[in-house]
Amino acid sequence: MLASCLWFSVLTVSMMLVGDRISGTATTILNVACAAVMMAYGLHLIIQFLGMMPI
Repeated sequence: MLASCLWFSVLTVSMMLVGDRISGTATTILNVACAAVMMAYGLHLIIQFLGMMPI
């Protein structure tokens, strides 16, 4: 939970500082990369949960 709060805080502050200097394309690429990381981590958690369930 701490890692998630830290991740979004750093992302927010960094975008506030350099958001005006980067293009819309770079912002889109950053958004897609963040979404991919979040989806991969979510899938990892689902797989771990299913592995813990008794069969």
